[in-house]
Amino acid sequence: MLAQHGLPDRRIHTIADAIDIIRAKWIGNPKTIAERVALLKELDPRKFEALVAALWREMGYETVLTPSSQDGGYDVHATRDLVGRNERVIVECKRYKEKKVPVAIVRALNGLGNPDLAHAKLAIVTTSGFTKGAKKEAEDNRRTELIDGTTLVPMLNEHLGADWPKRLEHIVRLAFQESSLSNEEQAPS
Repeated sequence: MLAQHGLPDRRIHTIADAIDIIRAKWIGNPKTIAERVALLKELDPRKFEALVAALWREMGYETVLTPSSQDGGYDVHATRDLVGRNERVIVECKRYKEKKVPVAIVRALNGLGNPDLAHAKLAIVTTSGFTKGAKKEAEDNRRTELIDGTTLVPMLNEHLGADWPKRLEHIVRLAFQESSLSNEEQAPS
């Protein structure tokens, strides 16, 4: 992932660290939920996916960030071993500024058709909200959880720490690195 920028890893780290310092010193740390949602809405969609992967990792899951294209209909595959069972969550991320997530997205995630994912929990995470149809579809399919921006921010605060906006670039960079390692481990030899 980092190589696509054409810079050595150490320079990417330096740039990300500089962005974190600039955000902390001159832009400030958004305090309210609304300010933090606004910050999320300005993120690059791929960075938003990485942030969500980092959140699930901090909630105790092993996460894999899917490729940015041909992702199989979802963005994050999260798993964790519980006593006597393996829990899997398929996460679709939608970084929208104003648009609400429509019912078609919920239906598409519910109908992925991959037999390996038939018993997985499903989550759609957005910076905005959901249409009435999307909410109704999720209610009808109890394995689907909808997480809007005002629900997401407290989750980020709890699991990534209240200062996560100051460390945003660092968190995202680590999520990309950890996902690259996970993808390499799953690659056929």
